[in-house]
Amino acid sequence: MLERIYWLLEIISLAICISSIYGVKIKADIKTVAWIAIEVMFMGMFKRNLITMQTYFIIYVLYILYVYIEFRMSLKIATFTAILSMIFTGLIQMIIALPVYYIGDYCKTSENIMVLVINAGVLMAVVLISKTKFLHGVYKFLARKELILNITFILVMFIYGYCMYRIKYSNKIQSDLYVIIVTFASIIACILLRWKVMERETEYQQEQIKLSNRYSEEYNALVEISRKKQHDFKNQINALYGLSDIKAEKEQRKYIDKLLDENKVVKILHSVEQPVLAGFLYRKVNEIMAAGINIEFNLSVPDAELAIEVFDCIEIVGILLDNAVEALNKEKDKSIILEMFTMEQKVEIRVKNVSPYYENDEISKFFQYNYSTKGKNRGIGLAKIKDLQKKYKFDILVEMQEIHNKNWISFSVIK
Repeated sequence: MLERIYWLLEIISLAICISSIYGVKIKADIKTVAWIAIEVMFMGMFKRNLITMQTYFIIYVLYILYVYIEFRMSLKIATFTAILSMIFTGLIQMIIALPVYYIGDYCKTSENIMVLVINAGVLMAVVLISKTKFLHGVYKFLARKELILNITFILVMFIYGYCMYRIKYSNKIQSDLYVIIVTFASIIACILLRWKVMERETEYQQEQIKLSNRYSEEYNALVEISRKKQHDFKNQINALYGLSDIKAEKEQRKYIDKLLDENKVVKILHSVEQPVLAGFLYRKVNEIMAAGINIEFNLSVPDAELAIEVFDCIEIVGILLDNAVEALNKEKDKSIILEMFTMEQKVEIRVKNVSPYYENDEISKFFQYNYSTKGKNRGIGLAKIKDLQKKYKFDILVEMQEIHNKNWISFSVIK
């Protein structure tokens, strides 16, 4: 009875492991249940000497076929991932086995109990690891068609095979072999961890390049608009003189307001000397104005190194403006004020909008993940700013203000 239980634990560990490698949760469908039942049956037949050691490899063939059918991968990939999952579960078995063997006195009296404890530990370890994306990351890492990775994988298989041969031959795990296993597993873990960090850095750099290209185009468009406005300046002055001559003060005031509104975005070019940031602000301000929202801004960003990286500044400003726009959906007075100043490694970003009055207790919850006054599945943006605070050590200030006899809420990031 104990044998069937620890066989079942081992096979379930493999099933969870292979699902985690593909980045999905294990499904208790007919194919998985049938494969587990067949594997347990074959192990029982082998234990009762109904099948020979030479035919025992059928268990591995069945496992590869299960992966091939269940996940609809090519036979080559199915074989690769099946071997990878067996290596991983085997390594965990060997790591858990030594402390169980040397510490568990009760387990030594019964081999079945010792194997049961080991496989139960393996199952718990695999379940915990499956909750992360570690195994899926390993799979993507090894799936790259690079010579160095292929050599590494072959080396892994060789060392794993050597360890298994030593264990099968001596029927126990020697201390020196355990040291080899743990050391090798630690080295592999360090390599994978470093790869994960490098992958994140690469993704961040690619995102920066993408944003730079996008907002550089916006910046060029802003420059072109500025040139056009300068070209039309003489005609606009003549029109104002004409309205002055006929003493049409009302029309003159309307025309001036119209000119100021049309030239509002051009001010970004002269007050923000960082091209990528200027391009982003130009695009964002146009989007906000197109939504029927009045936005006033006061900007002063010289072309110098910022205390907060440009792309993170873009994320902060974007989040604050998006939140302000969404908050104005239920407001009649749709007004936003944006302020941004940088000087000598100092950055100050401030976004204000008309808002209901909030108590300090509720304001303190704004930066929690999934908390939002705007409905479900919201409240992520401000929490991202909180994450950036850990990186740059800036201050976050949220306060209610009264402007023109109306409540406004102000979000400030100060470095």
